[in-house]
Amino acid sequence: MLALSPVTNRVGFYIAGGPALLARGSNPLDDDSWGGGFQGKVTVRGANGGAEYFNRAWFEFTGGSFETERGGGWLRSVHPDDAARMSRAMAKAADEREPYEIKYRLQRHDGQYGWMLDIGKPFYDIGGDYCGVIASCYDITDRRRMELALAESEARYAAITSNVPGVVFRLREDASGALLFPYVSRGVTELCGLNAGSVEADASLLFDRLPPDDRRRFDASLRQSALTRSTWRWSGRLSAGETMKWVTIQASPMRL
Repeated sequence: MLALSPVTNRVGFYIAGGPALLARGSNPLDDDSWGGGFQGKVTVRGANGGAEYFNRAWFEFTGGSFETERGGGWLRSVHPDDAARMSRAMAKAADEREPYEIKYRLQRHDGQYGWMLDIGKPFYDIGGDYCGVIASCYDITDRRRMELALAESEARYAAITSNVPGVVFRLREDASGALLFPYVSRGVTELCGLNAGSVEADASLLFDRLPPDDRRRFDASLRQSALTRSTWRWSGRLSAGETMKWVTIQASPMRL
């Protein structure tokens, strides 16, 4: 028995299963126990990737019908630029029988496209034989818009800071207390020879350039600034290969 509960922004789910699942020879949409009453979108795809089941929410979103969506018909609702990638993901999931997660655009009944997060997992019958994939679709259109807007904003920010003398950075502390650089301008390369992307991926590459005494003062001044919400000012030495440079930092703390 398959029990499903509504989830916020869930577009639907589909089950990629073999013919034995649908031995009744009809769309199980008529049977609410299969998810017809589920408020998200649901489809059932055969082990070969062909869809054999959709719930009402799926049809309400795409405007299609069981006859037009079954088999490979559902792919017509996937954005042309994403269809091949989606097909490969489904084929890979069937071949390797591994969970998958993919983002793609799905056409709504009004002709517009919404971004979907499709999460699928393989499932087996009571005898342990592979039946296909059960997956849930989540409408992430608003989140995707925010991600694109953020990416554009960061690109503009990077373009501006690339012409600012010195190094512009954002520094934060994660839940474990480790310091991270979400952003470092390209000026860090001129300062000490490190690549900005490498420092963003591993902040220790930069911190390890600080002599022990300077690092202790660095950490102490940073903690004090965070506690008092006051401007952070620090000066100390930084290794730049064979030379030691004297650097000064001035930054303003902010609550996230």
